[in-house]
Amino acid sequence: AAQMLGAASLTKEQLIELAPLLEQAGPLELRDLVRPFQRNGSLETRSAFLVSLEQSRSFLSLPHQVFSDIVKSYQDELRPRANKMLDQLKAKDQQQAQRLDELLPLLKTGNAERGKVVFENQKTKCASCHQVNSKGGKIGPDLSNIGANRQGRDLLESIVLPSASLVRQYEAFSVVTTEGRVLTGLIARETEEAIYVQQQTGDPVMIPRKNIDELVPSTVSIMPNDLDKTLSRQDIADLVAYLKTLRKAR
Repeated sequence: AAQMLGAASLTKEQLIELAPLLEQAGPLELRDLVRPFQRNGSLETRSAFLVSLEQSRSFLSLPHQVFSDIVKSYQDELRPRANKMLDQLKAKDQQQAQRLDELLPLLKTGNAERGKVVFENQKTKCASCHQVNSKGGKIGPDLSNIGANRQGRDLLESIVLPSASLVRQYEAFSVVTTEGRVLTGLIARETEEAIYVQQQTGDPVMIPRKNIDELVPSTVSIMPNDLDKTLSRQDIADLVAYLKTLRKAR
């Protein structure tokens, strides 16, 4: 639905109705839902867009270039507000880029054999979530051919900043039950009566729909964040080196 709305030519009235939905949208949905606002120049629409985006739980997931393209032609009365928000996004992107730039030179020292050990050990739990050549878990994407599709920097980003490169099929959700219990994970399957939430470990947890108070896309990946603070820098370099060797035989 978010993709369809993102590609649609919406009227001023439709955009104003859409704006409040930005507040609860997940990171992937938000990138789609902001697109129609670039195609309407009314002051009322643009003001509603900024107000809702300021309250959006996923605002900081937007790349600053995406937001900049939308607000670059805004009216003078809205520009200070838009620029303040743009500065927030630029600071976030700059901080993330700095983290990657600090680690990038270390990739030259990576050893694939050691990286395989890192991938399979219990500290990282990589193999518990990801399959490689039909071995491992199915919680995250299959990595059997990841080395053919991703460069070293991309692989490093997916390890250090997993929430910056979410994959639509593996978007996590946060579930709040009527008892106040909070679970975050993938929706493994669902029926008319219940949903099954797959967390980082263990079997999917069944939650009856009648017990769900809130179900929203999570703003973070189910993959652990800050692995660069949990693992040594050499471990990360070795892990990237191993992932780069994963290529399916043709």
